[in-house]
Amino acid sequence: MPRDAAVGAEGARPRGERVFTWPLAVFLAGVTAVLSGAAFAKLRSPAVDEAVRLLADGDLDGEERTGMLRHLLAGALRSSEPREHWAGLLAAVSLGDGDGHAALQARIAAGPAGWLPAAEDREWLALGDPMLRNVLAATIAAAEGRAPDAAVAWRQVAAQSRLTGHTFAAGLAAAALR
Repeated sequence: MPRDAAVGAEGARPRGERVFTWPLAVFLAGVTAVLSGAAFAKLRSPAVDEAVRLLADGDLDGEERTGMLRHLLAGALRSSEPREHWAGLLAAVSLGDGDGHAALQARIAAGPAGWLPAAEDREWLALGDPMLRNVLAATIAAAEGRAPDAAVAWRQVAAQSRLTGHTFAAGLAAAALR
């Protein structure tokens, strides 16, 4: 009797196909790493500067943008950095949050005299919103004593507010134009 036949007859298991192979294990580990990285990026809370960058690049819309604006406002209220206060101030305008706006406006006023955002920061601080760009321009022009430029920017804010339904920004523009 051949040896193979004897082993099969004695009840030894015949060698079958392996289901869990090394290439499959490597592939599954790669998929797990990619999904874990995506979940981490989605669920973590970015710093204020990163939130500003995420909002300014224009990739966030709807609920994502609103959530990031709220996160930015909360971070700015906890911060002691004037640049972050400016970003939070504009987030408060976008959200229509009068309390947050008043708190950050008081902090900016109490901060270093005459401190205004640097020219290279202003594009980012507008958070990717043309209306906020005009709010920022109007606020800076008024702080620099350029009343005619401030009035032009506030009129643009008023017009944009009517088109977009931002009643808080419209109220700021109306108060500034009086």
